Amino acid sequence: MEKRTQKLWVCEGIYLKERVLTYVPGLLQIFNETLIYAADNKQRDPTMDTLRVDVDITKCRISVYNNGQGIPIEVDRREEGGAYVPEVIFGHLSNCEREVDEINDGRNGYGVKLANIFSTEFVVEIADGPGRKKYKQVFSGNMGKKSEPEITGYRKGVNWTMVTFKPDLAKFNLTYLGDDDLALMGKRVFDMAGILGVTVQVVFNGQKILLPNGFTDYVYRHVKTLSEGFKQFPWFCEKVNDQLEVGVTLSGGQFKQVSFVNKVATVSGGTHVDYVSNLIVAHALVD
Repeated sequence: MEKRTQKLWVCEGIYLKERVLTYVPGLLQIFNETLIYAADNKQRDPTMDTLRVDVDITKCRISVYNNGQGIPIEVDRREEGGAYVPEVIFGHLSNCEREVDEINDGRNGYGVKLANIFSTEFVVEIADGPGRKKYKQVFSGNMGKKSEPEITGYRKGVNWTMVTFKPDLAKFNLTYLGDDDLALMGKRVFDMAGILGVTVQVVFNGQKILLPNGFTDYVYRHVKTLSEGFKQFPWFCEKVNDQLEVGVTLSGGQFKQVSFVNKVATVSGGTHVDYVSNLIVAHALVD
C-alpha cells in the first residue's frame, strides 16, 4: 500500500520505453486482477474478439469489458440463500477455496474480488445471450453493501461482461489517480494485446492497439527502443508451443527481461526466465 519508485516499461507513442515511475503496487494489482479476469475469457471461449478498457483518472473510474460467452445468469445452487452466479463470483468470499482451473486464474479465487473489496463502488454488468438476459448489480463500501440484481430481457446471442469500479484511493494512501497510474494501466492493456494476439481487438481509452503480427510486433516495440542510436539490433521471435513464446535480442550490455506467466507480468523474472536465458547462454558459449 506504499508508494514505490521504479524504472518500468510504458508506452510512448507506438513504441515502449523505460522510465522511472511512482505508483502503489496494490492499486495496480486490483487493476491487473480485473484485466486478467477479462482476458482469461479468451481461453474459456475462443470466439471472444474484443477487450476494451477505459480509465478516467478525473472521475477515478475504471471499466473493463470483454465479449464472448461468459457467466450464466442463474442461481448458484451450491450457495446458501440462492445467490446468482455473478454475485458469487464477484462478491462472495465463501467459494475461494474451490478447485480452480490450473491454467487460468479461475472463476473462484480471490482475484477479481479484491478489486471489489478495495473499491468504493463496483458494478457488474453481464449479457447472457443463451438466456436472453441482462444482469446488473452494484456493490459499494468495499464490498460491504450490495444492491439486488437487476435482471432484464436482452438480445439472443449477444454475450459480454463489463466491470466498472472506483478504487478506494484512501486504502492506497492516495487522493487521486495520477499520470503514472494511467501510464502503467495503459502498458498492462498493451501487454494483453501482445499476449492475446491477432484474434482479439484490444482498445484502451477509445484507441485501438494495433499489433498486426501479435506477439512478434509486441516484441519489436521493445527492440526498436533498445536499438536507438545504434544499428538495428538483431532479434527473433518464436512460438515454441501453445504454452511458450519467446523473443530475444541484444540489450545494450545489461540483461533485461519482460515476461508473463498466465498473463501476469513477472517484472522480477523467475525460474521461467532463467530456464530460457540459460539455454540461450549455453548455446552462445558453444558457438
